[in-house]
Amino acid sequence: MRSLETFLLISLLVMLFLTLRCRWHWRAWIGTLALALVHFWREGWRWQLVPLYLAILVIPFTIYLRGTIRAIATSLLLFLVASSLLASWAFPIPTMPPPDGPYAVGTLTLHMVDTRREERYTPTIPDDPRELMVQIWYPAEATNQPPALWTPDIDILAPELGRWTGLPGWMYTHLRLVKSHAVPNAPFATAAAPAPVLIYVHGWGGFRTIHATLMETLASHGYIVIAADHPYGAMATRFPDGRVALNFPDALPEDAPRNEYLAAARILVGVFADDVRFLLDQLPELDEKAPLLANRLDIGRIGLIGHSTGGGAVVEVCLHDARCRVLVGYDAWVEPLPRTLLAQGLHIPAMFMRSEPWVAGKNAPNLALLYTASQPPAYMLTIEGAYHRDFTMLPLLSPIADDLGLRGPIPAEEMLALTDDYTLAMFDTYLRNQSSPLLDGKRQLYTNVLFEQR
Repeated sequence: MRSLETFLLISLLVMLFLTLRCRWHWRAWIGTLALALVHFWREGWRWQLVPLYLAILVIPFTIYLRGTIRAIATSLLLFLVASSLLASWAFPIPTMPPPDGPYAVGTLTLHMVDTRREERYTPTIPDDPRELMVQIWYPAEATNQPPALWTPDIDILAPELGRWTGLPGWMYTHLRLVKSHAVPNAPFATAAAPAPVLIYVHGWGGFRTIHATLMETLASHGYIVIAADHPYGAMATRFPDGRVALNFPDALPEDAPRNEYLAAARILVGVFADDVRFLLDQLPELDEKAPLLANRLDIGRIGLIGHSTGGGAVVEVCLHDARCRVLVGYDAWVEPLPRTLLAQGLHIPAMFMRSEPWVAGKNAPNLALLYTASQPPAYMLTIEGAYHRDFTMLPLLSPIADDLGLRGPIPAEEMLALTDDYTLAMFDTYLRNQSSPLLDGKRQLYTNVLFEQR
């Protein structure tokens, strides 16, 4: 609980004690009510504490009750307090682990339009160009300015998170209070320029900040990291004019026959891949004209990161685009890609991380084909105890995330740390020529990582 919430709880418990001892004080109640108002103003209310707020309003009426009715009312008040405590534990305001690099982190958001492509998932709107909401994290000078929120779009993401996890959407509205460590429009850290560029591609139903802890870690170590909402494949995308593009289920029709499903998946991966190529095309202009980023990008050192559908997209790009120098894929979904294409192999350093359920299944043979066909150095890491969504921040959302289908047995903090460490080691080694003992297979800091290399 946050500081004012804790004081509010203590104040209410003191009032309950005084009430039970028949020592009611109106001044104490007014003080508690005032504290609640300050809490609303400074920290913002959240649904988990609604029973606590209700208890504060109801408690003055209990002084007029006597006997059994008074005991029942007191029990009800205690139940309300316990309900708030339980809800606050099950759905806390997550704290993002701080990035551990030498730089502070800045961030900015851009709206980009690819006028060369028509949006294929809006067939009823003619000549509708493909649009992306793009967020950039970068090494910054330290500043006293407040950090950005984890996401400004929780009002549209919460209902979708609820739909994907089978809970009411309002149960995720408190995520509007989650703060990041990135400061909007902070001055670029001069010592970090020119910085290598990394592009992150989320999976089906993801969004650009779904793995913001990774973006902040990489930026704090001197990388410029770019991620976009990939509309209609993303969970939800809000454009500057207020339009919202929700996830389009027909883009990946789960109930369709297998051949139709894979055909749709092939198109979806291709759309994501074209988004990546578009972002790559924009890098020279960003380096020339973008506020805060001009002359800061080293576009000769580019790495791509992808999760799930995004992993398949970055594989497709890196198989043919010479601008891609290093690839990292988390449960890279390469099943939709032609096996003849995968058999060509990658000719750049590549690392694939797999969750336990993805070791087997229909994607596994295709990923194995790509891995064995690729030129060394190539790495295959299997994370014991990890599930597919553990390659995102979602497991941080709740201690019951496993019951919500958001994580596996591995602790969220450990999973985020090892993902950060191996990803950073990969880019430091092959974009900066700074070798890491994590990649020689001899020093394994994480016992739950099965490490293979070629």
